[in-house]
Amino acid sequence: MTALNESLQGYPCTNRPSYATDFYVSYSDGDDCYNGLSEYSPWKTLDRINATKSISGDRYFFKGGDAWHGYIMKTGLYNVAFEGYNIDEGKPVIDGSVEISGWWEYQSDIYCADLPAEYTNYNVTQLIIDDEQQTLARFPDEDFYIIDDVEVYYDTFWVTNIVIEDGFTNIVVELATNKYATLIDYDLSGSPYYFPPNHWEGARLQVRMAAYYQSQFEVGHTNSSDGSLLPIASPVEVLNFTGKRYYIENHFNALDKQGEWYYDKSAHRIYLFWEPGGADLENRKTEASIFPYAFNFYYPRQTRVANFHIRNTAHNGIHAYSQKKRGLQIVSNDIHNVCRTGIYSYRIYDCIIENCNIISPGSSGIGCGDTIDNIIRNNKIESPGRNGIGTGHFSGYAATSTITRNTILSPGYIGISYSVKGTICEENFISNACSVFDDGGGIYTYIYYGDHSKVIKNIIIDTIGDGNTTRWQVIKPRGIYIDVGSAPYNWDVTVVSNTVINSVRDGISMRGCTSSFVHANTLYHNYNCQDYDNPSDDLQQCDLSPVEIGQITFTCNNIIGSYRNPTAVKVRTYPTNSFLLSNSNRYCNIHEDNSLYFEYGGLHSLTAWQNNYGQDLNSVDAGAMLRNACDNLCESRILYNPTTENKTFDLHGMEYFDIETNKVTGSVTLAPFTSKVLFFKADKHFVAHDGGHVSPFYYPEVAATNFQMAIDVAGTDHTVLVAEGTYLPN
Repeated sequence: MTALNESLQGYPCTNRPSYATDFYVSYSDGDDCYNGLSEYSPWKTLDRINATKSISGDRYFFKGGDAWHGYIMKTGLYNVAFEGYNIDEGKPVIDGSVEISGWWEYQSDIYCADLPAEYTNYNVTQLIIDDEQQTLARFPDEDFYIIDDVEVYYDTFWVTNIVIEDGFTNIVVELATNKYATLIDYDLSGSPYYFPPNHWEGARLQVRMAAYYQSQFEVGHTNSSDGSLLPIASPVEVLNFTGKRYYIENHFNALDKQGEWYYDKSAHRIYLFWEPGGADLENRKTEASIFPYAFNFYYPRQTRVANFHIRNTAHNGIHAYSQKKRGLQIVSNDIHNVCRTGIYSYRIYDCIIENCNIISPGSSGIGCGDTIDNIIRNNKIESPGRNGIGTGHFSGYAATSTITRNTILSPGYIGISYSVKGTICEENFISNACSVFDDGGGIYTYIYYGDHSKVIKNIIIDTIGDGNTTRWQVIKPRGIYIDVGSAPYNWDVTVVSNTVINSVRDGISMRGCTSSFVHANTLYHNYNCQDYDNPSDDLQQCDLSPVEIGQITFTCNNIIGSYRNPTAVKVRTYPTNSFLLSNSNRYCNIHEDNSLYFEYGGLHSLTAWQNNYGQDLNSVDAGAMLRNACDNLCESRILYNPTTENKTFDLHGMEYFDIETNKVTGSVTLAPFTSKVLFFKADKHFVAHDGGHVSPFYYPEVAATNFQMAIDVAGTDHTVLVAEGTYLPN
């Protein structure tokens, strides 16, 4: 018998009953008529597994390299495992899509194909061509349009309710009202479109209701002859649509760009805009996502899913729902191109999610709702549509979660969002957060759900934001954002030894916190907001907002400013020692004198801050010392190590200074999840080999290519190798 993969050794579910069974499944070698009791007589289909009642200790082994289209759904599992074996041939694949063929030309550049008859009970949520997700038909193809106005009408009706109280039955008749809205965009009826009325009937509106979310509405029918009207088909709760951005999607009339598609549910037909032609399309692998999950569990306990490749599901990759049951382990799975969340668990305690690789989920990479005592570690999540990792607990009592050593690249909104008391968020690497939505951060928590949490040794770079500030007021994202709208406040939050680079707003924002500790963090070139109207107003590396029931301690931090942003700390509450203790920090702006600002009722220099408020008495202006060491021709770079091993950076013969003006030459070795800022004598601008101006550069661990950049160092031509883990500022 072939040895199973090593991950089975140490399987956590102990006390396996003697009557438990190992089942084997192979699509290539199996048959549902076999007994499934060995890899030589395996079952074939997922239907056979779904039809089998699982008992404690049962294990299902799937042959590596085989693929199944469909999903596994189980209820009430206890002490059951689903695993891949012989994965040297590749992990077993659970595929949520079916292949689409038989394309024919409907009209110029638009082709159509029917969903196979056996799947017409399903909806199509994604179209994938050669493993690339295609765009659901939308108008406009990019960016948004603006809602100019809204018409509202009210539908009033009587509602009859039967109320039983103290053994008596009462009939209560009340007047109720539904609110309906018709959105108006005059661009739709003007040049160059002149759309007729009801041109978009049945389409879906995506309306950006706030900086951090958008809502969906179906377009209904209007009896008006005005093509600028977009009536919402169902009653609405909110009416503040005017000025909001929107786009239209999921309609045949929006098909006008390569790869856009639309599914007609009534005809079970897929339409695709495809300029290369039908023959080219037939030679490509085209798949439609129809199966909602790869694994769908209700009320699981001590259940394990390991070593699968999950792809193209119509909803979540792995979905588990319970009522505060304990024990779910999801390990070493690859999850690609799922329509919603890669891994989602709800009301499951003691959940372990580790070593998973999740690419391009339409919503979040990992979501754990109303849950405690989770461990989420060593996962890599790339390009989630919304959050990288989100954990939440809303019952209000103490809870814990550990989120550690995850890599999250280009999330549409927040890198890691937690609302679980006592969370430990440690040694995570987050890049390019809030690439679609604003008013978030690389790491984020809200009101008292962040109590007793620890944010330690994370590296967060390039929290950039949506970038569209021309049409409405946007709250830009932060690197680490401990947020609060009102009481109750976040209590006892520890933010220690983090590195935050190039956030479009604050590197660290502690809004409405009390009894919290901010220590030994490195904030480098944050609040690089190029389009801000008044660069001297509200530009801060760090935002401290203690409330008058406790103290924020702010010590031993390195804060390095940029050309656009002085080294600024904003304090929203009167900065006496009762509410703030700030000391032993290094403030550094290497470009200008007198550019260290501390805001409370105005801007203050470091000296004025010390004299007037008694803060930062042992802190230093490191920028002045470095300017002097570099003859006022000082530049900087930051090295960081987002890996779990020590990493050495070759300095290629250049002489640097650290923030204390100690000379640094030869090489620098960084421990995991640490950073170091280096300063050197140079002209103010970096020049690439082609002579072009160089923007800020960031090379994550996944970048394979190093390149050289010529830098004018103290009047001589010198070449510096810019390696991964290096950031050179503008």
